[in-house]
Amino acid sequence: MGVFESAVADFGRRLGIPDLSPGGAVANLQFDGFGRLQLEAAERHVLVTLARPLPPHDDACPARLLDACHWRRNHAYTLHPGIAGEAEGGLMTLTARVPLERFTAIVIEELLVRLGALLDGVEKADG
Repeated sequence: MGVFESAVADFGRRLGIPDLSPGGAVANLQFDGFGRLQLEAAERHVLVTLARPLPPHDDACPARLLDACHWRRNHAYTLHPGIAGEAEGGLMTLTARVPLERFTAIVIEELLVRLGALLDGVEKADG
């Protein structure tokens, strides 16, 4: 079992999902009321993405999403914002790129909490 598969399996055990295993180089988990987590392995890194629905009728949301990723915020990993789809039914995403040698279940947990907190701030209209 490789680093990616081992970290995902360990993360699953920590969540109480003992049989969690990625489908190849990708694992997707949906957390009700929190968002969709995607873990995608590449040759030397893993992309950790949290996606949530775009807040409706909020033209300032994209600017807040960009600001949440700005380098001056001194995040542990470089963050990449994204918006997919139309305002109604679209998604906003935050993606962290983690070197494969640093990828563990604890890193997944920490990023899930951190990305969730950042998206919480983006969702607030007074952000």
